Amino acid sequence: MKPKLNPPGTKRLKVKCDILLSTSAFKFKLRRYIEAVAGPLIETIRNIKLEHYSLKRRESDFEDLMNCVVEIFLRHSSRRVLDACAGAVHYAATEGFEKLGDIGDVCRKSAFLQVTQKVQTALGGARAEAPEPPLALTDINEDEGHQFQIRVGLTRLNALVSLLPAPSADGTSPETHDVNKDLTAIIGDAANATSCVGVRSVALAARASSLVLVHRMIALVDRGKFRLAEVDELVSVRDAFLSNAVTLARDAVDLYPQSRILPKVRRCRLTPSNPR
Repeated sequence: MKPKLNPPGTKRLKVKCDILLSTSAFKFKLRRYIEAVAGPLIETIRNIKLEHYSLKRRESDFEDLMNCVVEIFLRHSSRRVLDACAGAVHYAATEGFEKLGDIGDVCRKSAFLQVTQKVQTALGGARAEAPEPPLALTDINEDEGHQFQIRVGLTRLNALVSLLPAPSADGTSPETHDVNKDLTAIIGDAANATSCVGVRSVALAARASSLVLVHRMIALVDRGKFRLAEVDELVSVRDAFLSNAVTLARDAVDLYPQSRILPKVRRCRLTPSNPR
């Protein structure tokens, strides 16, 4: 009796890997299945050996796959799907060599840009519809219209900044828009009782803003060489964020006693907990 050349399950495992490497089949599955299945499918991307794409000259397939991930990221609102997509982009951007890493970085910037633009558009609509005087944060319905779009957009943004730094902001193009300006405006309006968004969106904005600051501080330290003006600017932004967060946390109990979410802003420092 001849010994088996491959251990049990090897053929089945190879078939699964081939299916994953077959972008058209994988993309079809991603687009076909509901959120409960799409999340676990996207999570498998982090188990793919990226060198397979380079060795087989299939970088274009990998690019199509990552574009599909960004598309799913912008289409779904499930937290597991969003975290899985952000994890896949992070894996590509940090573990991919040369062209694969560049593809991951392009997808990172694209995801940030599209999420930021959607949030900006929804914020503009919410401000235009805001009544006078403004409603209390807990009286704003966040489950429809522009309010829902803002909350989902900020949830997507939190998934991204939990793992990835936002693109550098130099103000020369929409791709380099400083996302933290929008977040700071949301927190500042809430602290001044002039907010046009609901309590969950304010909490999400506070967490995202603190994580953006963390990434920028880490990048500044890793760079080694920096100008004093850069440090002063970052410290100024940090102080403004903390001032608004402290004001909001101090007033939350008195102004919004029925809210269990807003007081969590008190814990939003430079290593915040997750208020989602």
